[in-house]
Amino acid sequence: MQIFTNEEETSLSDYLLRASKLHYGLSTKTTQKLAYDFAMNLSKRIPKSWKSLQIAVKQWLRGFMLRRSELSLQNPEATSMARATAFNCYKVGEFFANLKDVRLLHKFQPQNIYNVDETGLTTVQKTVKVIAK
Repeated sequence: MQIFTNEEETSLSDYLLRASKLHYGLSTKTTQKLAYDFAMNLSKRIPKSWKSLQIAVKQWLRGFMLRRSELSLQNPEATSMARATAFNCYKVGEFFANLKDVRLLHKFQPQNIYNVDETGLTTVQKTVKVIAK
């Protein structure tokens, strides 16, 4: 089931790869929701099942993944707090360079940036499979 043009699918694929590169890979469910929102914004003709569920169906995702050989489903490694705090200077620099790029791209205002208090969070988060390269 192909809803999007080749160019639109390329745009979606590029977005998924960019998110993964920024250490924010999207799960299959999130990707299905993204595809639905993308289709709605482009005023695409979509199946009734998409409209009733307000999400792209799994059949579309399977076809999309088959058409886009650069994408695969990856199981990211859970990271302990000790390992997460072991960033080196290069990794920290890379993180802030990516943060700057995203901030400039989306023109975030200061009131839209939040500090997350990690109190109460587990040290190793349960991972879900994400779409990546």
